[in-house]
Amino acid sequence: MRTIAVIGALTAVAVLLVGGPNAAPAALSSVALAFDRGGWIYVAREDGTGARRLTRGSGAAFLPDGSRLAFTRLDRLYVASADGTGVRQLALAGRGYGVRWSPDGMKIAFTSHYRSGQFAVYVANADGTGVRRLVKPSHRLEESASPAWSPDGRLIAFASTRAAAGNPEIYVARTDGTGLRRLTHTAGDAHVLGDDGMPSWSPDGKQIVFTSNRTGGGAIWVMRANGTGERMLYDHKGTDEFNPQFSHDGRRIAFSRLALRTTEVWIVGSDGGGARRIAAGAQPTWLPASSPRESATPAQ
Repeated sequence: MRTIAVIGALTAVAVLLVGGPNAAPAALSSVALAFDRGGWIYVAREDGTGARRLTRGSGAAFLPDGSRLAFTRLDRLYVASADGTGVRQLALAGRGYGVRWSPDGMKIAFTSHYRSGQFAVYVANADGTGVRRLVKPSHRLEESASPAWSPDGRLIAFASTRAAAGNPEIYVARTDGTGLRRLTHTAGDAHVLGDDGMPSWSPDGKQIVFTSNRTGGGAIWVMRANGTGERMLYDHKGTDEFNPQFSHDGRRIAFSRLALRTTEVWIVGSDGGGARRIAAGAQPTWLPASSPRESATPAQ
């Protein structure tokens, strides 16, 4: 399943570190993005300056109030203070990836294969207790990944091969697993065209941005939250674009660009224009607009 396999590929890529851990950092109240680089989580301003190393790990997700972050380290889920200190493992009996906080900070959604042997989306309390699978599989080879909460906290969008093995499509369900709906309908499998995944909601809940290879390489697409109005937003020939994330005002989208063995963080306007490189790295996420000011001492 290409969408799921690429999660590991992006986090495993070795890239040059630009600036060391003691480079002059910005306080968290002045940074906008977090991203992975060389096995560490970094934060930086939106133009890529003021890069600061937080803690070892990948796939950072910040609480809506900016006070804590969740992330993956050695396939385990952890939480820490926003400055990367006070790291502790979540109470999960197995491996996890792609953790995401609910808008109220009371729940998490994540991807794991520790119970079924296949990748699946799970929901748990914020401390990792009360784990339950979001939806029951429709066939033995079904896999799902990349959960994304709607801004109102009522729905979770995710990618799944429940329609056919090797053919990821985007689905949405209520947080209790009911009301399951398929949003994309493309043909093919992970090696042909039709791989849709990595959804992310616009801040007003009206759109979902996602990645698809239906035109050849990985490109960024958007659609209405009900699955209609699909259109390609951005495509760069010769590279693959992944992990799109709307900014808090909905005007920009941060994403990963993968070319050969190099990953970079880019930003493009929500109209598809003005694409620009930010930094070496992968899996960008926007920090909450009101992140608290924290110590500038790099975490170890």
